[in-house]
Amino acid sequence: AHLRHKGLTKYILEVPVPLAGAAAEAVSKKHAKTVDILMNFMSETAFEAVITPENEESPYEIWNA
Repeated sequence: AHLRHKGLTKYILEVPVPLAGAAAEAVSKKHAKTVDILMNFMSETAFEAVITPENEESPYEIWNA
């Protein structure tokens, strides 16, 4: 519900597409905000089981792990 309220659900539900320039920068900021929310609302056990160096910056990959 928190991601929906912030308008960020698409970043966990849609496969990311390559972008360039200002669009890439804007999406990068949204990804960072989404990852921050996911990490803050996970228990430590879930965090350790789901977050890896390979997916730590991709809200889509974290959500689908």
